[in-house]
Amino acid sequence: MPSMGKIRVRDAEYEVDITLDGIFWVVVNNEKLSDSSLEGLRKKMIVATKRPAAKVSVPFVSVEGVRGVATGIHGSTRNILVRWENGKTEQLNHWSGLILDDLTPQENEERHDLRARYDNASKALKKFQSDHRFDLLRAVQDAVQIAVKEATKDVAD
Repeated sequence: MPSMGKIRVRDAEYEVDITLDGIFWVVVNNEKLSDSSLEGLRKKMIVATKRPAAKVSVPFVSVEGVRGVATGIHGSTRNILVRWENGKTEQLNHWSGLILDDLTPQENEERHDLRARYDNASKALKKFQSDHRFDLLRAVQDAVQIAVKEATKDVAD
């Protein structure tokens, strides 16, 4: 049987053959698939290579202290499927931010206290920096202006 070449489905390539009757066929996961058209065969291949759905429940806590449960991974975007404690669902990218493991009430209280201290320290640092802000460019321009005046005054004398 002649080969029709390869078809790419879900990041894998499959060798497609054609029978003398014009039927396209391929073996996917040890199963022979066939169709009278390449597009029909491709659709069957997509169904045959679909990952099985699995129910999971992975508890976690956001850095803000909100509890959530990861329930799976989106088939095409690979985003993490999440259900928050308030019932809202969404998808998170794996780079969405820091996620903490499921905290005990004591650990969550410690996280809350540390966050409050961090926020207070951050505000204090911003105030300190604001109080001691220095415009270096302006200071250098003023110094240059004074130096030029003194230099021209010495020349004039």
